[in-house]
Amino acid sequence: MSRLERRCKVGSPAGGSAIGRRLIALSAVAWLVVGCGAPSDPLAPPAIVYGEDVCDACGMIISDERFAAATIVAGPDGEPEPRRFDDVGEMFEYHADHPELAVERWYVHDHASLAWIDADQATFVRAKSLSTPMGFGVAAFADRAAAEAFAGEVDGTVETFEDLRGP
Repeated sequence: MSRLERRCKVGSPAGGSAIGRRLIALSAVAWLVVGCGAPSDPLAPPAIVYGEDVCDACGMIISDERFAAATIVAGPDGEPEPRRFDDVGEMFEYHADHPELAVERWYVHDHASLAWIDADQATFVRAKSLSTPMGFGVAAFADRAAAEAFAGEVDGTVETFEDLRGP
């Protein structure tokens, strides 16, 4: 056994060398970090369990990811609280009816990829022919060209966040 092997031997009756103990300590710290994970961002889009979670506006089960939306509002203690919606249009209506809520983030799903996107950066399509959970007929897109193409397919209009949010 080489001198280095003797110095790094961990299983000695005396508890191992200093290097061995450091390796064990580092391994334990790494395991804790990986096991516990990094703290989540309280302003990130909330998780939604489709088919189980309910809409904060109407109480119906959220089932169609394409039209699900969410906001993060400042709670009574100042901590961020999520609000989940089954329809993009319902999210805007809910907040128009609750102006006392300070919205910190607005989220919608990209109709094409289903990824969460910032609603204030999205392009929306409104169409009477678009069947959405609460009948608002609004779909969100991360890409304006995709929204324009979809609007042509469903005989809809292209709108902005400000158009839908109103004054």
